[in-house]
Order: sequence, then C-alpha cells, then structure tokens
Amino acid sequence: MSDKSEYQANYEDDFLKITDENSAFAYLLGLSSKPFKKYCSIFSTAKKNNKVIPEADRPFMSDYSDYLEKHFALGMPARDYVHLVYSSAKALQKWDGDFERYARALHDEGFIFQNKTYEALKAKSIRFEYSDTGWAVSFYKRWLREDLWTLEEAKCLFRGEDPKGGRNYYDLSQNRFSIAHEYIWDSYDSNFVELQDRMDRSIAAEALPAKKINNTWHFNPQRVVEWLLKHTDHIPPEPLLLVLRINESREDEEQMHAKKKYDFDTMKKADREAVILNYASDFWKENGHPRIRAVKAHVRKNPNFLIRNKSWETILTPITEKNLQETLLRKNT
Repeated sequence: MSDKSEYQANYEDDFLKITDENSAFAYLLGLSSKPFKKYCSIFSTAKKNNKVIPEADRPFMSDYSDYLEKHFALGMPARDYVHLVYSSAKALQKWDGDFERYARALHDEGFIFQNKTYEALKAKSIRFEYSDTGWAVSFYKRWLREDLWTLEEAKCLFRGEDPKGGRNYYDLSQNRFSIAHEYIWDSYDSNFVELQDRMDRSIAAEALPAKKINNTWHFNPQRVVEWLLKHTDHIPPEPLLLVLRINESREDEEQMHAKKKYDFDTMKKADREAVILNYASDFWKENGHPRIRAVKAHVRKNPNFLIRNKSWETILTPITEKNLQETLLRKNT
C-alpha cells in the first residue's frame, strides 16, 4: 500500500495548481490531481473495454481503490461511485475556468463533499449557500407538493435519493447506508432494532401522527423527518431541513431549553419530581415507550439538570412506567 500522502490533496499547495476541471474536482474530493487523473483515464478506458483493466495498470488501480475505500468510507464500492460522481459533474458542464464559481455551482446541484474540504475553502473565504432556484432546493420543493410521504419515500428523501428513481444527491461526506433500509442502531440497548418496529411503537404511542392509506402508513413530511433525525445517525441534505423549516424550530426549542436550569439540590422534592416526570414522559412517548433504563439514561444526559450532593439513583426513583403513564394522562386532560 502506498503512502497515503501520494494520493491525498494538500489543500494549501494544490489550490494553486487548479487549472482544469480534473484538478478542480480532485481538490473538492480531497485528492491529489495527478493520481486522480490517472485513475479516471484507466477507469474510463476499462469501461469501454468490458471493464478489463490492462495488466500493467492493475497494481495502481488496486492500490488506489484501497485508498478510496478508506478515504471516503461510503459503505459501498468507492471506486465505482467516485467515478460516477465525477462523470455526473462533467455532464453538467459547469466548469468555465473559475474554480470558486464551479464549486458553488456543484454545491447547488446536490454535490456534498467532505467537511475537511469545506473547512479548507472556508479558510480561503469561499463559503456555500443554497439558492432557491438551484436543483438541490428545487428537488425537495417538488416533493413538498405531496401532503403525505410513506416511510419508504421519507427514507429515500432523507438520504437525498429520488423515490421514483430520478436524479439523486451525490453525498461523499458520510456512509451512505448509515440509515439502513431496515435497521437502526439503538444506543440505549446497544443493539440493532428494526426501523419499522421502532416506528410502529411511536405510532402506537401517538408520538408520530400517521394516516393509513391502502394499508400503508403515510406521514406529514416535517414530522417524519424530525422522527428520522431523532432515531438515526444519518445527516440528511441541508436543503431538506431548509425546505421543511426544521432547523428553525429545532434551534428555537434548543434555545428555550438552554435558558432553563434546574438545581435539584435546592428544589423541593415535589417540584423536582414534576420536572423529571414531565421531561421523561415526553421522551418515553416520542420514542415509542422504550425501557425505563433507557429513559433514565436520557434524563441523566440533560445538561440543564444540576446535582451536587444528591445521587442520581435517588433523583431518578420516580421514573416508573406507572408514573410516566399518569403524567401523560394528566397532560392530555
């Protein structure tokens, strides 16, 4: 395996070497332009020759493919996907000799690069914002015309994919299967659980409003995306949150909670228990009635709950299934 520095971009030096679309796109990928150009040339020729790579080029392609897998960690063959993304970028014909304009154009067309690339460009005063007329925002605006989404539609859109098989986002920033088709990671139980099972529990607990049409659950787009944000580690394309105005509501909620601190050492027992049960019951309902130990673990993580002399074991004693049910009943009435 070659030293990775041979294939990795030097964001400072390589910025001055951008002369064409190949070197521009390699920079956005965080790759050195010369090996990337060689890889693209071999890959394109092989596609024309029934995917047969000349024997002399195989050691390089094997070595470079291994590096791409580690560099991107996409959860799928990186060699094929990187070439697909570059070919798609070239087909859009956005290169006009100006790198900054090219980078912003691809950003608006749904290309998502690694965070370290955006940090390097930010250091050069190159920042990115989505335009209302670009493909990235328009893609979600079209889907927002649908009043309700199925779970399959919501999962696809959450990943930046067209449920109807059309054009998708090109996300090179994270594992593209970090939101799996069937399973999600439950950090409280340290195990994989079925996404559909977790959703059914949330629907039953009335934490996720749903409407059954032709034996299939349908959801309000904003509510189902908020649910996926809570229950998966995947980061959806920013325009999805912008179009649904989710960031605004989340920031307002976070600011509201951040202002209120609770000193459990000085509060009266009845007041303290009321605060804890109100907070715990919301979590219990929104997450489809998880185990009590998961609820307690969530409460302990709240930075606004302050204790110094008392023990968490004492503080969390009121959290029982019966008390949570009674708290929710009082809220509903």
